[in-house]
Amino acid sequence: MLSFFRFLKGYLWIRVSGFSTERFMNLCSNHGIMLWNITPGKDYYEMYISLSGFYRLKPIVKKTGTRVHVKKKAGFPFVWAKWKKRKVFLIGLLACMISLVILSRFVWAIELNGNQMLTEDMFSDFLVKNHIEQGMLRKDVDIDSFEKALRNEYNFITWTSARIEGTKLVVAVKENSAYINYDRENLQEDEVGEEAWDYVSKVDGVVESIITRQGVPMVTKGSEVKAGDILISGTIPIMGDDGLAKNYHYVGADGDVYVSYSYPYSDRIAYAYEEKHYTGEEKNTYYLSLFHMTVQLFGKPENGSYTVYKTSNQVKLMDDFYLPIYYGTNQYKAYEIYEKTYSKQMSREILKENLSKFCQTLEEKGVQIIEKNVKIEQGKKEMRLTGTLQVVEKAVKKSPVERQEIIPPDSEEAEQ
Repeated sequence: MLSFFRFLKGYLWIRVSGFSTERFMNLCSNHGIMLWNITPGKDYYEMYISLSGFYRLKPIVKKTGTRVHVKKKAGFPFVWAKWKKRKVFLIGLLACMISLVILSRFVWAIELNGNQMLTEDMFSDFLVKNHIEQGMLRKDVDIDSFEKALRNEYNFITWTSARIEGTKLVVAVKENSAYINYDRENLQEDEVGEEAWDYVSKVDGVVESIITRQGVPMVTKGSEVKAGDILISGTIPIMGDDGLAKNYHYVGADGDVYVSYSYPYSDRIAYAYEEKHYTGEEKNTYYLSLFHMTVQLFGKPENGSYTVYKTSNQVKLMDDFYLPIYYGTNQYKAYEIYEKTYSKQMSREILKENLSKFCQTLEEKGVQIIEKNVKIEQGKKEMRLTGTLQVVEKAVKKSPVERQEIIPPDSEEAEQ
């Protein structure tokens, strides 16, 4: 604490030489002038003295016939004297500190960890939907509501944790491993949010086979069905002695129902096409972005066609203190376009290859292809491959059951 007050008032490191240096120190003590860290030399003494004490030395120096030489100046008065001449710098430093304090009240970066099924695009859509964005006040982020909304939005997320570190919102999630290899589109369609459901057809077709594990089968092999028709009902009637339904038991329908149907397919390829050839010419430019304003350093190439590869870095003062400042490079790679033409044989091979890849994709999803009814048509500017694929798949989805009204035995409807 004493050293802090000495710094505020200022102090000097001095050298005292002459014939009466001891008398000099005694007089300083008698006049209440504080000296400390006194170090003897060959024919001198060095010591610290306060700035106010130094200004009172003149009569003592004159009386003792000593010489005082200032070796070092320290303390706030000397620092201030040095920097007050640089007013612009001080104003800029003060403005910078105020800006950092203000910027620290906002969220400038959002980080997602632990995700596999939750893609960056899905997460971005969720943030927009829930009004979470970079640049919002930290106090406006309701962590509990955010975590709950994220779990409710995606059923495959079993745990969430969100926290604000510095100016960064860090979101961690855990996903149900049972969903990882499941088709995301089917997942969204099948989650009906109830304990009881029917199995309904997703397509128009013919039932190839049906195995019922739970529920009541509503079709048999060879039955023609339309999209939306119930294949396995989750409503199980409880029959009375008179053969009438006295009550109903509701379950989640379960089973394997394979439906055969025609899948339309079409593809086309133009004979004329453009091919890109890189010339080897490259140019790098740099940019600086603050909020939504971007300054391009060095101009981009004016003539020619270029593919641009962009890198971006966000400025941060510490690990978690991000700022709304970005910098990076734009790499321009020049290319030329050559007009080329596919031969009819090549066009035919490309269409067949595309069909083969498409069929392979269907088979990887569990779709069995039993027949291909396609044909190739040659036009003046393009070649087309059209037709249908006869496929068999488990083309079912869940649908909430329709609750049945229970009619009392003594009602008029029951009597009729």
